[in-house]
Amino acid sequence: DPNDSRCNVALGRRFLNRGEFKQAEGCFRRAIDRLTLRNPNPYDGEAYYQLGLCLRLHNRLEEAFDVFYKAAWSEAWKAAAFFELSRLARQRGNPGEALHLVEEALVRNARHQKARHLRIALLRKLDRTAEAVASLQAALDNDPLDRGLQVEAKRLGVPLPDIHCPNQDLLDLEAGLDYLAAGFTLEAGNLFQSAQRSEKLAVYFRAQASLQAGRLKEAKQLLAEAATQSPAFVFPNLIEAVPVLEWALTENPQDALAAYALGNFFYAKGRHEDAISAWEQCTRANPAFPTAWRNLGLAYMNKRKDADAAGKALAEAFHLDTTDARVLYELDQFAKESGQPVAERLKRLDNYLSTVLERDDLCVEYLRLLNLSGRAQEALQILSDRSFHPWEGGEGKTPACYQRTLILMAEAAMQDGDPSQAEALLIRAGEWPENLGEGKLSAATENERWLKLGWALRAQGKSDKAIEAFKLATRGDSEPAGALYYNDQPPENIYFQGLAWRELGNESKARSIFQRLIDYATKHQSDKVQMDYFAVSLPDFLVFDIDLNQRNHQHCQFMSLLGNWGMGNQKIAEEIQAQLQQVLPDHGWQLLAG
Repeated sequence: DPNDSRCNVALGRRFLNRGEFKQAEGCFRRAIDRLTLRNPNPYDGEAYYQLGLCLRLHNRLEEAFDVFYKAAWSEAWKAAAFFELSRLARQRGNPGEALHLVEEALVRNARHQKARHLRIALLRKLDRTAEAVASLQAALDNDPLDRGLQVEAKRLGVPLPDIHCPNQDLLDLEAGLDYLAAGFTLEAGNLFQSAQRSEKLAVYFRAQASLQAGRLKEAKQLLAEAATQSPAFVFPNLIEAVPVLEWALTENPQDALAAYALGNFFYAKGRHEDAISAWEQCTRANPAFPTAWRNLGLAYMNKRKDADAAGKALAEAFHLDTTDARVLYELDQFAKESGQPVAERLKRLDNYLSTVLERDDLCVEYLRLLNLSGRAQEALQILSDRSFHPWEGGEGKTPACYQRTLILMAEAAMQDGDPSQAEALLIRAGEWPENLGEGKLSAATENERWLKLGWALRAQGKSDKAIEAFKLATRGDSEPAGALYYNDQPPENIYFQGLAWRELGNESKARSIFQRLIDYATKHQSDKVQMDYFAVSLPDFLVFDIDLNQRNHQHCQFMSLLGNWGMGNQKIAEEIQAQLQQVLPDHGWQLLAG
């Protein structure tokens, strides 16, 4: 039913929240048509009220006034509707009518704080100072931090305690918008001027206040000033920002800041194509702004699936600011997802090592590449000197990299005929230094470390200790599972369990484990994977959207590779290795092959 009133109101609210005023208006009008099909006064006034908000934000004030009056027919919406009507009446130059309407709102909701503030401002403007002061005291008792009330107190000469608020500029901005909606352009302009110390959009709202007051020249001067501000920390979330930024771009299409801010709002609201258009306008106006290029890179890749455009945009973003570790991380993740060879990725990161070391996740990725390239000693130096911090999605990554580095060095020592050095390195791998930022989980089994420690001990003739190490290497769950979340069982742990059973002389147990890996991979490689709504964090910080089904297929290939290694099926294993190498050049199977 395309005219269902409930669905249209719900969709209309969604469009309105996204700044899509035309679509919102259409939904609300369809809802009203259905609600008034047989009764000119519907049982619920929300459709009228939401339509009124939509029209007011689009500066269609006369239409909005009539619509809000219709909303007030419904008792549930009387307080909200009369409050909006009071604002519009004040804008139309009727303060007496505005006062009557806001008092109607307060009859229905005596604790409507914005209505209380508006009534006090109206009483002050009507020179009814005693009433204004009395109302102010009552309202302050309810909320002494209300910024609008603090402004009224100052204008009425009412002393207030000195209360410091760390978000003062934001409060000034929001209070200014309240004044502006009621036509108090002087008060609004002063608050916006105060807010612009940290709230960049406040200058645009100052321009809007000047325009509303009829000072067109001043409004244009303020728009020009707004466009010259730094884009740092500009991320609008208020719906009122959409019309003022769109107006700014109409007046000056070269306003890169307005285009950038509008793109941020649109992307956050799911309007991805509109966001891309806004950021493209930003880069045309200011080609040297790296963050707009970075945003475009992510949007091109995740929303348009345009890898070529994404790669160029991300490369341009980093070219413009080679000190931005986040962009370098995202550029490297793009290279990883695109299957770029390890040597090319490593060369880029080597060239910007100081930037790499600024960010934990980027540094860990660099360490993985060092290990894949046979540069474990360099990786260990960084792991020893740098302090790391845990982050969501990166649980266990730094310690795992530390262990992998020492295990690779131990393997090299074994190849050089020095099992004593290998033993020392593997013992060290079980002791996590504080600078890694994470402690060892009580359930950690460390199957690979124990297995390879057993080999090192046996090579030195320490048979009893080797057997103890092999037994420790068999610990843990041996049932294969998916690897969607960071705390899922890694399949390589199961593989090393099988090898440990083999070292203990239990070949049937070992082959049973290897076959289990192969069977799981065969059964689940075509699964349709869905993320649990209440899931813990994923094992990676995802910059780019991933195909979970493809990731599961690759995980199952890895399991099959491990199982076939264990079973001695060399030809099958080599085929799987070639497939993994083609799509995931940095896959860790190479580090396990030794």
